[in-house]
Amino acid sequence: GGDFLFYHEGMTSAIGKAVEALDRERLSLGKALGLSNMRSLRDQDIAWYGHQGVFGNNVHETSVNNPIYRWSKAPSILDHRYLTEDVPYGLVPVESLGRWAKVKTTVTSALIDLACVVLERDLRAAGRTLERLGLSFATLEELRRVVDESGV
Repeated sequence: GGDFLFYHEGMTSAIGKAVEALDRERLSLGKALGLSNMRSLRDQDIAWYGHQGVFGNNVHETSVNNPIYRWSKAPSILDHRYLTEDVPYGLVPVESLGRWAKVKTTVTSALIDLACVVLERDLRAAGRTLERLGLSFATLEELRRVVDESGV
């Protein structure tokens, strides 16, 4: 029913481990694509919120120690943008790029599958994939050019 603080209370140690496994896949994909300026979610939390007192050795700790998250309530329903937007437009592209770059995204794919089950619909169907963007046959250099030119 959403009657809890989403990050502050919902980010348990176990959920933090799952988020970090997901993040390792994202970072591995970035490395395979030659992206040198990527940082972990933990480092990003500290970079964005460190001036407000965020600290921690992992995502769980930076989430529960973030004063900004102390008021952020969980959604009251599962059919919420945290799944309906973040999965097709956040996780599906990682899975698609991972397949293209031959980087395993088993945690990402499992989370997409789980979201599809709980929402009872295929979130990949409308997700951003290289095929839908017309980039499935692009080379690494062509992908970089598209990103550089579009700013995406």
